[in-house]
Amino acid sequence: MTKVTAFLSLFGNAVPQYLINKNYPLPKVSVFYHTIKSNTEPFTKGLYRTITPLQFEKDLDYLLHHFGNRFELSFDDGLSSCAEVAAPILKRKGIQATFFLNTAFIDNKELFYRYKAALIIHACSANPSIQQKVEQQIKKKVVDYVYQVSYRNRHELDGLAQDAEVDFNAYLKQHKPYLNTSQIQKLLADGFNIGAHSIDHPPFFELQEVDQIYQIETSMNWLTERFNLSYKYFSFPFTDWGLSARLFHYIYEKHLVDATWGCAGIKHELFPQHTQRIALDAGYKNAAHAIKTEYLYYQLKRPFNKNTIQRI
Repeated sequence: MTKVTAFLSLFGNAVPQYLINKNYPLPKVSVFYHTIKSNTEPFTKGLYRTITPLQFEKDLDYLLHHFGNRFELSFDDGLSSCAEVAAPILKRKGIQATFFLNTAFIDNKELFYRYKAALIIHACSANPSIQQKVEQQIKKKVVDYVYQVSYRNRHELDGLAQDAEVDFNAYLKQHKPYLNTSQIQKLLADGFNIGAHSIDHPPFFELQEVDQIYQIETSMNWLTERFNLSYKYFSFPFTDWGLSARLFHYIYEKHLVDATWGCAGIKHELFPQHTQRIALDAGYKNAAHAIKTEYLYYQLKRPFNKNTIQRI
């Protein structure tokens, strides 16, 4: 949630639902989550809001009631809670969804660098002596430091983990935060879709175009071959902010992907194959609050023609 949407969220619920139902500016309401769990896990704490199963069902009922088959649902990061918690609820309600996976993390082989940062912070907050040791090393407050570690410098987190007495490999083995191969196969057998979310979740705006293409092509081909997919769906990690029109032309013309998704809320796109989504776990109270706030933001920008993503 940006500062602007955070401010507008104070007024979001005042938007009449009938206006949205009647005048929603896009063909579909596209929304996504990361995890559905009864409790917040340490590796996601501080990154996005954990949606409980009860709230998830309420969100789905709202979406079904007001939008019917006009909404589409997806999940980013390929977390195991998708199979364990979300999928059974979706199956019971007859709702389709797409699960976007980072290929390096499948079967719990590696951990997203931002999740590593969250685990370091969790270890420090639980033990003041560990926090003191880590902060003596980095000469800063641990919270201020670890979330500023970039993708390019992510190896720094492995060093800090030793000081924080965090074993990432042991955490992966014990807690299994990611989907494994058999869970993915079960999702496919149950009629759900899967797609790629890059290899290891870099911010694409920090990458050279050749590396952006490599992340897309490699992860998409790996999934297609491993699971015999007849389609190629890709969602951009973090955001698709700043990505060039040339990149989109290339990945569509070379058939690296069939369709792609971003996370910029209610926005029009230059490319019909690309869809912007609303993050329902970005700090909103529920799905209705998120959609009403994003709709309000859309209408406020409308007079200034700021609702179409511009790419150069």
